[in-house]
Amino acid sequence: MNKSEINLKAWFAGNFKYFLSIGIVAVLLLPVSDAIAQSAYTKSVGRLVKKDGVTAYIVRDDMSKALKLTMLIAHKSTFSNRVVKMVGHDVVPLTFSVSPAPNMAIYFDPYKIKFIQNGKSWSADSLEPEKDVIRLSENEPFGGEMKNGDTHQAVFLLPGWFDINAPLYVRYDDENKQLPLVSADSE
Repeated sequence: MNKSEINLKAWFAGNFKYFLSIGIVAVLLLPVSDAIAQSAYTKSVGRLVKKDGVTAYIVRDDMSKALKLTMLIAHKSTFSNRVVKMVGHDVVPLTFSVSPAPNMAIYFDPYKIKFIQNGKSWSADSLEPEKDVIRLSENEPFGGEMKNGDTHQAVFLLPGWFDINAPLYVRYDDENKQLPLVSADSE
């Protein structure tokens, strides 16, 4: 072995732990950065709903990034055909199962769920909820305060102009919007 090979081996031996630690940190941080980017993307665009499958959607707190809600959104073509026959007009039914994060109490508002397709968006009508949302159990609520272990389930009846074969996104808009206070005197 010549002197340059010995120096190179000594350099690698001395710096191996350094390179190994950099490699381990890079491997560990890659999924975290991907998850952060995906979370920001999901927050702004929404979660893509699967046709004939179940989509998991996780809602995180804006401030702490802690888990707030989990939503399972299911679509099944055979179920859709039955619902269309039952209601008598063209709809796209999506079944929702919503649960809070463990050891957490939150307020869930189903009218903040937004469906987006081809630049158009739709939310259930809070003035006529029975027209757009069918609870799976008459004795159980869908929305309101939820505590650890609660699960709320319902079927959303999306308008017929939604196409389940095209990309369909769902988003929970829970941002706290500040509205200006206006007194009755100031007009």
